[in-house]
Amino acid sequence: MKILLIVPENSYRIKQFLDASISLNLETYFATDSTFAPPDLDERVFDSIEFCNPDVAGTSINRIVEENHIDTVIAIDEGGVEVLEWAKAQAKGLPRPLDRSLALRDKEKLRMVLGAVVPQPKLFKRTDPLEFANQSYVVKPSKGSASIGVSRVRSPEELEAAIHLIETKLGQYGHAIVEEYIDGSEYAFEGMVVNGSLVELALFDKPHPLIGPYFPETIYVTPSALSDPLKKKVFQTIEAACRQLGIENGPVHVEVRITDDLKVVIIDFANRSIGGRCSSALSFVGDRTLEVVLLEAITEGNASNARRENQYSGVFMIPVAASGVIADITGVEEAKRIPFVTDIVIDAKVGNHYEELPSVSSYLGFIYAKAPTRALCIEALEKSFSLIDFLTKDNQ
Repeated sequence: MKILLIVPENSYRIKQFLDASISLNLETYFATDSTFAPPDLDERVFDSIEFCNPDVAGTSINRIVEENHIDTVIAIDEGGVEVLEWAKAQAKGLPRPLDRSLALRDKEKLRMVLGAVVPQPKLFKRTDPLEFANQSYVVKPSKGSASIGVSRVRSPEELEAAIHLIETKLGQYGHAIVEEYIDGSEYAFEGMVVNGSLVELALFDKPHPLIGPYFPETIYVTPSALSDPLKKKVFQTIEAACRQLGIENGPVHVEVRITDDLKVVIIDFANRSIGGRCSSALSFVGDRTLEVVLLEAITEGNASNARRENQYSGVFMIPVAASGVIADITGVEEAKRIPFVTDIVIDAKVGNHYEELPSVSSYLGFIYAKAPTRALCIEALEKSFSLIDFLTKDNQ
């Protein structure tokens, strides 16, 4: 079988998907907006595609599919989702994707399409009068991920500052939108839809509170400590959202909050798998990776082998604590020796400048752990993180 992977140039996951496709004996092609070329695959790489113009990129994708007799097209990261939706629409003779398809890439459209089908934050117009006495709000870009540009605001001054940041520095992530702030514990659902049926791959707890003013994510750990009735409620809420969005096949990654009165509220919804290097926190029966499970389900039309290994696993995403130039990174080798830590990947480079949220940010590295209990897994991640120092110097 021939598959085409739509790969943004900044994707962490090219190698993982390539390895997965090789293990499944798939003939893999790449469409990318960069000029990268995996070894020995030059004739299968179609680069410099205009992802910034998804309608034009969609035309390019369909041409590649036709000329190379591609069987399946998969967007593996956030940047390729909209391109794929344009390609699908054009292949059907539509002038543009349906709103419910574009909602998978546009947070404002997402709110409108989901409507009252599932609980979600109320969306406000810029002209709406906002009451700050007993309420706070979230300002975010209409596109994007990794909490870039997302702020909790509690006053008119903070509201204007958050909007100004997006409009002046983060224009590539769309326009600013304003939502109500939902108080509660946050969880991440990793799953896929196969022939219209939702399959759960993992439900992650986020044990560190995310209350603002910014939202740098740190620990994900699975299986979740939620009760079975609440897990079922999370699943049913996401299942209803998938139906409303018209998703028939493909991965989904959904962020939800559970309020004090046990309401499951959808905060964000993406038609892709978990981003960055976080997929390495998951492994499945037979030592199979998330990428293998996804490709297998998409190409074979079933998810019968999508069973996670029987232990707790987690990842600590190391956020940028303070903007600046990295002068030195210490403690990594000691951190690797913490019991139950399985790996540490440091992406930060000495001499590079990094920005803290809510500006454009990237994780400095990732710590992985596996343990027989949830508590031991979280403890290992936190101890390991505490030993690593990213020393910065003044960049003036």
